[in-house]
Amino acid sequence: MTSRIKGSSHALRRVRGARKLVAKIGIHLGTWNVGSLTTRLRELTEVARKRQVDILCVQETRWKGAKVREVEGTSSRLFFPGLTNENNGVCILINRKLTDHVIEVHRRGDRLILVRILLGKVFLNVISAYAPHERSTGDAKLEFWKALDGMVSGVPPSEKLFIGGDFNGHVGACGSGYDRIHGGFGLGRKNQAGKDILNFAESFELMIANTFFEKNEKHLVTYKSAQHMTQIDYILARREGREDFSNCKVILDECVST
Repeated sequence: MTSRIKGSSHALRRVRGARKLVAKIGIHLGTWNVGSLTTRLRELTEVARKRQVDILCVQETRWKGAKVREVEGTSSRLFFPGLTNENNGVCILINRKLTDHVIEVHRRGDRLILVRILLGKVFLNVISAYAPHERSTGDAKLEFWKALDGMVSGVPPSEKLFIGGDFNGHVGACGSGYDRIHGGFGLGRKNQAGKDILNFAESFELMIANTFFEKNEKHLVTYKSAQHMTQIDYILARREGREDFSNCKVILDECVST
């Protein structure tokens, strides 16, 4: 999934997304659920390099330990929650040209991390999010949305905000009732988890970038198993920045494996 942003003058297993800030500093941002980062870090970094993704939100890392890790032999750095367990896990992979501009990192458990970057006079906030599966308990889901709500609430409205994540929900092909949130170019049928995503986006005046660009089905599917195809990975951004986007789609045929 790729998207391009025409923003500030300052400036796939599954590749989920990328967006470009066309400016003095061109930025691509993407999101990817890797299943596990164990033995796959170099492959992940190589895909990001090849696809020119400068900021990559990663989910289901299943890693524990250090909060920041240099990727040896590359120009990238990983920002982790720094937990002591191996459940779930998120991180953000950032190209070296931007790491010196990181001014804050906020962590919430093993499902959320935010990196705040200052480019010129523009603050860029990027969140990597991994929502509980549909079969998870109601308490786990409530805890996730409450934590994400708190994290987003802490970002000043004047600053740019992008959320890349595996939300484990279907927002559906139709945006009826959520016309300002959903662009009408989704996939499949909406479920309750998808409604949770849409309601969250509406409460913070965000848009689901994936749904604002008409694409072939193959450029909408973010997970495929046999004949089962779904769209559960999304990029969310402030609705007022809709005019900044010029494209968004799934990148096909990328893989990290042992």
